[in-house]
Amino acid sequence: KYFGWMASDKEPAVRVAALEGLLGPFRHAKRDTANKKTSLQVNLEDMESVCLKFLTRIVDCTEDAESLEVQEVAMELLLFMLKSEMLDEWDDDDGWDQVNLKALDENTSNDVDALYFVFDQMDCFDAEEEGNDGKSTMSHGLGEKKQVEQVESIASWIANKLVDGPIELSSVRVERADYVIDSLRDMKEHRHLAVNWSAMLKAIRSENPQQGRNTGREEAVKQRVLLRMFAHAAAQEVSSIAPTERKGGARKRKRSSNTHPADALSAALLKNLPQLLTAYKGDVVALRSLTMLPQYLMPSVFGLPARKTEFLALIKNLNRLFQDSTDETVLQNVTTGLLTLSDGGHVRVGDVKMQIKRLSMALQDRLMELLRSTNHEETEEGTRSQSQSQKSKSSRRSRRSSASESTRSTIGTMSPEAEMENSLSLCLLRWRVLLKICPVHLLFGDSFNDDDESEVEEFYNTISEAVAKRLQDRRPITKQTDDEDDDDEMETDSKTLASAWKTSDMDIHTEVGSSVNNSLQLLLSIVAWTLLEACERDSMEEDEDGSVVLRMRSRLVKLLGLCFDQYIDESDGIVYSDAQIEFANVVQSAAAKVSSDVRCLFARDWAKAGGTLKNKLAFVTDTQMIGGSVRYLHQRDDELKSDGHDEDENGNTDELVIDLIVPIARSLTANWNDGNRKEAGTLLAYIAGHTKSTGHVVQDAARMMKKINPVRYLEAQMACVRMGFNKWLDSEPEISDDPSEDEEQEFKEAAEVHGQMFHDVEQQARLLSRSLGVGKLGNENVSRALTSFMKEGVRFAFDGDDGVDDEMVLGSRFPFLLILSKYSNWAKKNKYALEDLKQFILEKEDALKSHPEFNDVHEDDLKALRTFKVSLGMEVTEVAQVVSQDDESSEDDGSAVGTPSPSKSSTASSRRRISTAGSQRSRLSTQSNLSPLEEEEGTSDDEDTSPSPSKRRRVSNSKIDEGDEESDAESEES
Repeated sequence: KYFGWMASDKEPAVRVAALEGLLGPFRHAKRDTANKKTSLQVNLEDMESVCLKFLTRIVDCTEDAESLEVQEVAMELLLFMLKSEMLDEWDDDDGWDQVNLKALDENTSNDVDALYFVFDQMDCFDAEEEGNDGKSTMSHGLGEKKQVEQVESIASWIANKLVDGPIELSSVRVERADYVIDSLRDMKEHRHLAVNWSAMLKAIRSENPQQGRNTGREEAVKQRVLLRMFAHAAAQEVSSIAPTERKGGARKRKRSSNTHPADALSAALLKNLPQLLTAYKGDVVALRSLTMLPQYLMPSVFGLPARKTEFLALIKNLNRLFQDSTDETVLQNVTTGLLTLSDGGHVRVGDVKMQIKRLSMALQDRLMELLRSTNHEETEEGTRSQSQSQKSKSSRRSRRSSASESTRSTIGTMSPEAEMENSLSLCLLRWRVLLKICPVHLLFGDSFNDDDESEVEEFYNTISEAVAKRLQDRRPITKQTDDEDDDDEMETDSKTLASAWKTSDMDIHTEVGSSVNNSLQLLLSIVAWTLLEACERDSMEEDEDGSVVLRMRSRLVKLLGLCFDQYIDESDGIVYSDAQIEFANVVQSAAAKVSSDVRCLFARDWAKAGGTLKNKLAFVTDTQMIGGSVRYLHQRDDELKSDGHDEDENGNTDELVIDLIVPIARSLTANWNDGNRKEAGTLLAYIAGHTKSTGHVVQDAARMMKKINPVRYLEAQMACVRMGFNKWLDSEPEISDDPSEDEEQEFKEAAEVHGQMFHDVEQQARLLSRSLGVGKLGNENVSRALTSFMKEGVRFAFDGDDGVDDEMVLGSRFPFLLILSKYSNWAKKNKYALEDLKQFILEKEDALKSHPEFNDVHEDDLKALRTFKVSLGMEVTEVAQVVSQDDESSEDDGSAVGTPSPSKSSTASSRRRISTAGSQRSRLSTQSNLSPLEEEEGTSDDEDTSPSPSKRRRVSNSKIDEGDEESDAESEES
């Protein structure tokens, strides 16, 4: 009973002590046997009763969620029990599986003991002698046949566990075999199995797929597991060699009769890999493991004349495989392998480079052929679609409703046009992978020719023109009507629908979206390689003006603008098809990511580099990208809030967060010294996180911004809370003078939502304030800036937007002071600055009392002012009487200051009674400047910052001051 209590104790240390108590006799017996002592005999049979009584609890300890040490000790105890034959009568299959599967666990602390536990149950390991520690010892005379049997047994066991359950073969996680190889390498007596290449290859060849033979699920997975084991074992062995030793000319090991395992691996691979690539060419999962192997070949074996034929056969096989494969992982592995082989200083480097150039030429020819074919078929399709454009709206509506179901259900019955576009997309995918890894000088001609377009630039222009045409053909057409009697929602017709969307073949648009995505990343890679070469030439003091890079970047920026122009404004009242909405999301997601990369590649602070090449290449006109990315974020905000989007089972960030949040966070942090404050404010609005992954990304970005430029980070916080507050003002619900019951109910629900919006802004301010740190502000500049921050918040609450005719009712912005009070604890840390702030508030209060409309100020607004003053420790005057004790206490400074919530007392209904007839809350407030924290040298909020002229009104909804340019010195001054 005592053991049961301690093994279930809430403290991990107690659980460890309990398990080690049972381990004591086993360890003592082990030491006595090792030292051949007989002074104190321990009869382990006396332990059997208590160990079996608590066996279930011991097994559960191997899954301890709080302590790895508990898991280790429990696993060690179970291994001793198994060796002592205490588990021979244990018939709990679930318990056996629970312990055995620890060998496939990524936790590296106890998987070695778990693998010993598994080996003890295999007949092929019974012939091995048992060591003093209860673990088997390997007889060095073990034959090759026996080792092959052991490798096959391990692979069979792994496959059996991986296919246990209704799992599709394509989803089986064969990478779990990596943990077994890692454990084998840590087991002295079994390490030879992880480097016995001939035994592994024999096991693989014995499992080769045979023509006409149907393999079962477990057998098919066993083949993949063996290949994965071989690939990971090779990777681990080669990674243990110093990088300099891998170079053929640098390795100067003394000749000896003992062959290095890596040399033996290379010799075995050159002999067997070409045949294996052919045998498994139809198994994508198997190819993912096989194509990892070429990069682990040692250059020292390439120079042997006997290996030349095998080497040439290998690189030719890789060439063909790359042209035929459609799997991105396989393509990446092949490219990495070819690039590694081309950079080894060995005698076969020329052969590899020639093979890479041949691959490039074949892919270029294929791409040009597909572009010509798709352009011709699009022209024919456009002609046919003209005759179909006169169909009735009802038929279009029924066709649209079934479009989403038919889009992906007709993979085997694609139209010729869709199949051709699919082929183009796959070709662009191959190019994207190839150019992301392989430098352009290995794929195209020599250096750039200033007198004419280079081969690279001509290739670049051809692809960009093809993509631009596809985007222009599908760009939404803005609704144009002067008829005020039109329905709120209208069906798309010939006047509002681009010609490309009039076809009944919706599959083609999915393929075009994939082509655009691949093309943008392909073009980005070319720009990046070209930029690298230009910088290298400039560093060697060669004549380099960066004109090629600038031309390429300009084309890419225009393409990104066309992608953002695919934005669909549902407020237009036009009903778009599901296929068009999906296409718009795909290309905008791709554009947001590439825009972020472009802004990171061409840093803003390069503009301060004087007359150098970097000064010419600095990218400061990124307003179009900012507006497009933020607008797309706002468009899909509701999807981001849904509960279905968070981290997956492996802890990976959700794809939607990567599409929407990460691109903005990356580009901001990379250029934060000159970053756009309002763009940062938009990002910081998600600091509370709709989901766990969203909050983590934004909080990480906030920490980086604070570290790089804390003053600018504080200014971004003001932009964030002001935009949130203005949005709350603009969303105030309305109700008629004589409402019906339904209208009253709708208003009540809207008022609740409105109140929650204010609480959300308060939560943002609370988290942003906490992100400044704990205790004192370490940066003196931040301390001074905080005073300006508080004054600007007070000025905004009293006067509204600076330089804008304010139509707001007097005092309507006082609730903003409740948000600003979250920073009161920081303001009170500097008594001199606090006195200055108090004087500023009193001056504003005196001006308020002298205002002719002072008597019309709502009590809820005055209550907000009183609460703010008390949070700063100010005395309440006759304008601001003492707050009721029933008010909610302030969380930030711990005082008993009331913090009334607009959701209760300052609701839309109460504020509406004092609203003007024409406008309750002025829409002008949403486009406010951030004075005195405004963006110096920037454009005004009314300036056109849209991706294209037809999108002016839509981009304005993003509330981003996109003309955000300011010198670093002016930032410190503000």
